[in-house]
Amino acid sequence: MKKEANSIALYTHNGANVNRSDFVKALRAVGVRTGDTIFVHSAMFAFGRFVAKDKKAFLTSISNMLKKTVGKSGTVIMPTFTYSFTKKEPFDVRRSPSTVGVLTEHFRKERGVVRTKHPLFSVAIWGKKKVAFSKISQDSFGTGSIFDILCRGNAAIVFLGAPFQSMTFLHYIEQSHVVPYRYVKTFSGTVIDGNKKSAASCTFLVRDLSKDVETDTTKLEMLLRKKKLLREAHVGGGTILAVRAKDCFRGVMQMLDNDIYSLLKRKPS
Repeated sequence: MKKEANSIALYTHNGANVNRSDFVKALRAVGVRTGDTIFVHSAMFAFGRFVAKDKKAFLTSISNMLKKTVGKSGTVIMPTFTYSFTKKEPFDVRRSPSTVGVLTEHFRKERGVVRTKHPLFSVAIWGKKKVAFSKISQDSFGTGSIFDILCRGNAAIVFLGAPFQSMTFLHYIEQSHVVPYRYVKTFSGTVIDGNKKSAASCTFLVRDLSKDVETDTTKLEMLLRKKKLLREAHVGGGTILAVRAKDCFRGVMQMLDNDIYSLLKRKPS
């Protein structure tokens, strides 16, 4: 990994530079350690005005900052979701672009990064455990899914400027609890990997469209903050949040035990 000076400015906010070292310090403050596995939701416009004129160099610097924070013994995972089969499109492992942010699309193309072959919820992985973590099931949120791996490994779910409600991991917990407002549906299509094409099927825990289902994570966020399990640090004009997968799993399961609709804005009609 190319070495960069921590003093290089990435953003400006209220007349002050925001450097790479500010991000590393914030990630340490929310509990990210050397050797960790982190799953990163990102929103790159949250922290201020970009300083770098070269978009690729800027995104590489952010990516390298995350890699440096976990070190060579750690693992960085980013969502590169495409929802290809739901749109009746083939999923091309090497070419289908990520639909969940510019950083994720940049990251998946980087050297040393592998992408899983899931036609809906693929992820890009760098680090020590990338080979083991790339061997996933075709159940989007079930046993053997990337989200199951995150839970068993107690990964840190990191929100790099992204809102807490962007946490896809919640669907894994909903499926584990068997909530009544979602159901497992099978999607089929073609997966392309280089010169190889193959028919494939995968399952996805979808909303019941006959019901008024609207997710609201406010109660969960309040619970995790109250228990000091959701940690927060500010960088420039943005916020970095982090929660451990197992802590989140236990918190949500408890909430659903008490109220099966606790992750919804209202009880479905």
